[in-house]
Amino acid sequence: MDVNEITLQSINSSLKQLTTVSQNVANVNTAGYLSGVSFSEKISNGNIINKASISLNNAPIKETHRSLDVAILGDGFFEINKNEQKFLSKNGHFYIDSEQYLTHSSGGFVMGENGRITAKNPIITTTGDVVVNGVVIDKIKIVTFDKNSPLERIGKNLYQTTALKKTVENAQLKSGSLNSSNVESSDEMVKMIEISRHIQTSQKVINAYDQLLNVGINELGKR
Repeated sequence: MDVNEITLQSINSSLKQLTTVSQNVANVNTAGYLSGVSFSEKISNGNIINKASISLNNAPIKETHRSLDVAILGDGFFEINKNEQKFLSKNGHFYIDSEQYLTHSSGGFVMGENGRITAKNPIITTTGDVVVNGVVIDKIKIVTFDKNSPLERIGKNLYQTTALKKTVENAQLKSGSLNSSNVESSDEMVKMIEISRHIQTSQKVINAYDQLLNVGINELGKR
């Protein structure tokens, strides 16, 4: 593998990292968004592969004063059922659909400990109880999983994992609020500058190498 191939691999890896950083910056104000972390790794044959993970760092709580906005205080995710599949989300922007189901912003159903939640004008307490006319009808299900297991971004603020999920006991919620994005905008801007500089430097290396090759070929041609 020559210098050009190695440098091109490095540039491609940097471009993938730049895509992740750009996506993070674009979602800095998206409620419940979990930032992507991209990094490169050299494998045994000398090739560079790009890996990605999702940050599970907690984010600040933002008050919205909307009764069906719900934030999780601490660890845990809402369990969302969409198209008969189970997903996780940190975005607690809910609404009541035409059939009176408590619904996630993605269009999926917010799961309670007894399944889908049907409610009209519900009050959601700090313990996750869903109260209608003074009666507790269900409890919002908050789940967690082994953090060593990968989390996959599905889109529309939904995530999925193959790890075993378990209910969080004594989870604390706050209505009228949302979990903010956990993107640190200042850190992402620094990463963007560093990656851009690395790409520029790599391009200069390729140009310099090409010039050396041309000089070598011209010199050989004179002999």
